[in-house]
Amino acid sequence: MTAAVHTAGASQGPGAVPLLIGLAVIVLLIARRTRGTRLTAHRLFVLPVIVTVFGLAVLLPGLNPGHLRTVDYAVLTLDVLLSLLLGVARGASVLIYPYDGTTWFRYPSLTVALWVVSLVARVALGVAGRHEGATPVVTTDAVLFMLGLSLLTQNVVVWVRRGQVRHTGNSPAEKPAGP
Repeated sequence: MTAAVHTAGASQGPGAVPLLIGLAVIVLLIARRTRGTRLTAHRLFVLPVIVTVFGLAVLLPGLNPGHLRTVDYAVLTLDVLLSLLLGVARGASVLIYPYDGTTWFRYPSLTVALWVVSLVARVALGVAGRHEGATPVVTTDAVLFMLGLSLLTQNVVVWVRRGQVRHTGNSPAEKPAGP
């Protein structure tokens, strides 16, 4: 998710709204998943698909090839690569464990730190892109699409890794954090 501050009227797009929605999604997700939750396809895939589709709905109207320049394509390409790479890294860092006869997952400190890295990297990319003349379409309006893509990538990794969990009983170390 790229983020950049731009002046009012610099874009005909939605402006700061995707940034605020994206930040709210991340904060709520981290708050819930640091406590631990049961791993289901529904929990892993519904939100990222909704965010990705909504992000495309925000992004696509502004992606007019006649108005995009080389820097815009470069920022979009780097943003997609960052989204995929950081999604894989976070997915590999998520703790997956058996609890109460089912499979659970939670974000340990490393996953939270990787979310911070994701945010900082995208803000830096957005600011650098704007400094080089990229349009707000690729620096701001792409936020929700990139967030959805990154979260979807992360959760695909978690889904694939779930098969490595062995259900041998519950020990105190396997109990989810929180209530």
